[in-house]
Amino acid sequence: MTRYLLVMPPLTGHVNPAAGIAAELTARGHQVAWTGTESVLRPLLGPRARVLGTGTRAFRAQGGHGLAALRSLWEGFIVPYARFTLKPLDAIVREWRPDVLLVDQHTPAGALVAHRHGLPWASFAPGAMELGRPYRALPQVEAWMTGLLRGLWERAGLPAAEYLDPRFSPALVVATTGRALTGSAPPPEQALVGPVLSARPHDPDFPWQRLLPGRRRVLVTMGTLAGELGADFLARSVRALELCGGDVQPVFAATRCGSPACPPPTRAGT
Repeated sequence: MTRYLLVMPPLTGHVNPAAGIAAELTARGHQVAWTGTESVLRPLLGPRARVLGTGTRAFRAQGGHGLAALRSLWEGFIVPYARFTLKPLDAIVREWRPDVLLVDQHTPAGALVAHRHGLPWASFAPGAMELGRPYRALPQVEAWMTGLLRGLWERAGLPAAEYLDPRFSPALVVATTGRALTGSAPPPEQALVGPVLSARPHDPDFPWQRLLPGRRRVLVTMGTLAGELGADFLARSVRALELCGGDVQPVFAATRCGSPACPPPTRAGT
């Protein structure tokens, strides 16, 4: 029996696929614990999950467009969340004593703590975006991101000579995608496991009755932190999908929004 600690951000789209992995590990007889913002994890995982909370604080929603949105994500969430959780994560590892950590790419503090304690850890990539180098053509952007990560490494008191990118475990990167989306064969340390489809008994029931027969369906969704940026994207998606004809039914998975930029209900798909 192995003790697995899952280090996840308070983001539904990251927790849900990880829950499928946790269920499989539990079915194989392993112990699984979660760590992160309990007020978010508990409603998603249910009362039986072992959740070791790191505390709660508010973070800004992602804003802007293009590189401004990237800056907002990193400076408004990834870096401050790592700073906020670093100390409680260290205490949790000392107390619960896991054998292995599964660390979401948006929670680099988990990788820092694993490295500090000499524990094996795997990266969890719930999307294809962080698998490659999406900003390879923008070296200044890559250097800026590396500077933020090195700053977290230094803040954790880890030796500079041992630095490695906390988004990418040298042992294993578990990604819920496939070659059809990445476009090339992954390196040996990357496991492209495809979508993790598991029961989510704590989610609201899907309105299956609103799916129209004989239609091609397109699922449109945005990240948890998208905020008003997501509203604008959804409105643009509505206009684009209307050009595809009446045999297409869009399905929008999004939070309710009071912004004028939010798309109005259209056909049976929203």
